[in-house]
Amino acid sequence: MKNKMVSLDTVLLFILVLSRVAINDLVDIPMPKRWELVRQLPLFGTILPQRGFAVLSGRRTDPLSFVLIGLTFLLLLVYILIDLRGMKEGYPIKLTIVLSLIFLTVIVTGVLTLLLRHVSAPTQYAHDGGVLQTETAIEYFLAGENPYKEDYLHSPFGELRGPDAWGTYHYPYLPFTFVFSAPFYLLSQEAWGCYDQRFVYLPLFLLTLLLLPSFAPDKTSKLFLLMIVGFNPTMATDVIVGTNDPFVFFWIVLSLFLLLRGKPMLSALVLGFACASKATAWLLIPFYLLYLCRDRPMVWENLGYLLARSFPLILSTLLFILPIFLWDPSAMLDDVWRSVTGTSEPSAPINGWGFANFILALGRLESRSSYFPFWTIQVIICLPLLAYLLKRQAKHNSLHSMLIGYSLLLFAFLYLSRFFYGPHVGFALALFSLGYFCEHGASAIASTQVGHGRS
Repeated sequence: MKNKMVSLDTVLLFILVLSRVAINDLVDIPMPKRWELVRQLPLFGTILPQRGFAVLSGRRTDPLSFVLIGLTFLLLLVYILIDLRGMKEGYPIKLTIVLSLIFLTVIVTGVLTLLLRHVSAPTQYAHDGGVLQTETAIEYFLAGENPYKEDYLHSPFGELRGPDAWGTYHYPYLPFTFVFSAPFYLLSQEAWGCYDQRFVYLPLFLLTLLLLPSFAPDKTSKLFLLMIVGFNPTMATDVIVGTNDPFVFFWIVLSLFLLLRGKPMLSALVLGFACASKATAWLLIPFYLLYLCRDRPMVWENLGYLLARSFPLILSTLLFILPIFLWDPSAMLDDVWRSVTGTSEPSAPINGWGFANFILALGRLESRSSYFPFWTIQVIICLPLLAYLLKRQAKHNSLHSMLIGYSLLLFAFLYLSRFFYGPHVGFALALFSLGYFCEHGASAIASTQVGHGRS
């Protein structure tokens, strides 16, 4: 690679930036950003003169997005030229450009999208579950009503999806998201008279980006990790439209960040926040517990040590789940468990990109709403896979092994489930990338500071 004019990070950035811009453009098909609405936005609507808006209008993407796209490719060109010149001080500039590109194509685009929602309609420019349904769950919670017992028929979600959608009667997420967001809802309503769940999601994703470089051992790996997570084909879109997988990812990243800085108790506490947000985080627990025992032999005498280390995880998880569960156990089980496994009425339809398509293709089910015991296939495949991955981790008990094992188990489990969507793949990819680029031990990472490392 010594004779190459440009480095691999430049090639990867070129591919990912092009993909991100193209995906953002495709998102505009179901959610066109009409220039008349953009002109109504505070601050954004006054950036361009009237004539500038007029000559850039008439296409699917709005005038401001065209300006952002132009700035995005200008920064990409600067990155390529810096790499071509082989500047000694190139890494800090490259890091700044990568963060700026993610900021423009994801964060700013997300802010623009959420603002468009508030000058159009509550049902527009937002994810149905992660934003619309979660906002109503917050309102229920603050009003003293159980989000799992109530339906969402007379809410923006119900207005968008209608009375036949399963989500109109079930809130399938665990309670930490709406409990954590409730204070921000109150502050936002007091300050601006409105709220959007992305007021929480966007800042946490930005914090995630700032934490990520500390996991990689060298400058190139830091850039790679930032690019793959920041421009993640589905997770970046999730941030823009407001699904909750990046929310869960933040708490996992923060937990691991604290773990590698010698704060295992605080790390376990934070991991509990992820586990109280979405069940996808639960599959990390066996790998995490095994990692906590990396400096001790696997014998029964050390069970007390493990329980002491994991107690904050149990405490924070139960602190947010148990009170809501005891409020109405049947309602919570129905929403979080039965509705997504097909044993409730109505249930989530069999859908997505996974193994379930083969079941549908056989023609044995009457409809996509019919019940099928996917859990049996998950048990047959995932239990031996879990045992194999834990055995491998025990031999090389590192953060790398823990995250690779978790991401592979999660991928298999979700692939074999009733529904398997793009956000699931993007979440697994982000975890897989984090595991791949981090070092195989905690010691070197713990001494690495954010944004710096070996060349």
